[in-house]
Amino acid sequence: VSAYESALPYAQTLGIEMVSGVEISAEFNNVSIHVLGYAFDLKHAELLKFLTDLQHTREERNLEILAKLSQLGMPISWE
Repeated sequence: VSAYESALPYAQTLGIEMVSGVEISAEFNNVSIHVLGYAFDLKHAELLKFLTDLQHTREERNLEILAKLSQLGMPISWE
């Protein structure tokens, strides 16, 4: 979502119509699913908060994975 505004001017110069989009990974009844959302309001406060919280959770999980890999002798940097 955050890349939309920076990509929009480039799309316009190329004559490409951009549509907002997001993919949310989830699990339902022990089945991994991917929910796709298109053409939503990029300024919807509740949705933006949800997506920001989701991104922070993912970043925290990634840091935990990196720490475990480091403990196993496979250090990998965040970058």
